[in-house]
Amino acid sequence: MNDTRQAYGQGLGQAPDQNQNQNQYQYQNQNQSQNQGPGQAPGQTPGQTPAPASPEQKLQWKIQVLLNINSMLIKKAQETRALYESKSIPALSSLSRDQIEQILILYSKRIHCNLHTISQMNQGNTSAKPAILDPPPNPLLPPEERQQDMLVKLYLLMNRMFQLW
Repeated sequence: MNDTRQAYGQGLGQAPDQNQNQNQYQYQNQNQSQNQGPGQAPGQTPGQTPAPASPEQKLQWKIQVLLNINSMLIKKAQETRALYESKSIPALSSLSRDQIEQILILYSKRIHCNLHTISQMNQGNTSAKPAILDPPPNPLLPPEERQQDMLVKLYLLMNRMFQLW
């Protein structure tokens, strides 16, 4: 029983009211967001410049972007293969099976490259960057819509991050 009292920090050995804790947390978050100006980080006072990101934060952001890119590459590879096999998109049905396989190989190479970079970062090489820094071709989109593709935008973000940091 003493262990329970110590664990909860209360003399009666009862767990704190979780609703009360949750309400207190929501109240604190509401106050922070109300005091926060546009483009201001949480907990930052108005007129205060944002603190520069620590090397650990930068590393985590790089890894997160690489993982997001890999998720999108895997999804696009699956969609491309499924749509090619279903022959539901004319742009894909005009491509040969070898051309589709080449596109899927390009996706796989980028996934492998990104995973290799993440591995290097986790082994302490914080200056590691992917060898392939351009997005793969997307046969599902016409060229004029390519700039709106989220994968292209993530590759631009990745390039900037690895260039600046």
